[in-house]
Amino acid sequence: YVGTSLDTVGTYETAPELDGGDYKVRSWGVSDIKPGTKAEELLKELESEGTLSVVDDEGGEKTMPLATGDFVRTTYGEGHNFFDLPIVIFGDLDGDSEVGTKEDILTLQEHLLRIQLISGPYLKAADVNHDGAVDLEDMIKIIRYSQGDEKISQED
Repeated sequence: YVGTSLDTVGTYETAPELDGGDYKVRSWGVSDIKPGTKAEELLKELESEGTLSVVDDEGGEKTMPLATGDFVRTTYGEGHNFFDLPIVIFGDLDGDSEVGTKEDILTLQEHLLRIQLISGPYLKAADVNHDGAVDLEDMIKIIRYSQGDEKISQED
């Protein structure tokens, strides 16, 4: 096809290194992001040899507050290579950018009952007590957070 180009999806290992500043960058995603953070705030702190942007779960430019399931996109190799690293906001299990909502509680309940399993950044976001497991303790913490009796730390 005339005028088209072939783009290549990279990996965490092949993409230019991403320095997170105040945010944590790991192979599974970018964390330590407070709910309500906007894309431009995040991008001010991040550094890479590639070009950085934030995209939503469909690859479109992110304009609303960041949510679990959005991505930090690193474009490199003269614009023909890219790598998307998921954003994880602990307690935002449904990707609506809000933490501890009824929908988040329902999502975790359905996961724990094996009705509708969650995976990827959503599963990571469900581990609100940061013990490496998603279980009833996380459910209790999210419910207590929704009642104002508990805090959910974004630091993992």
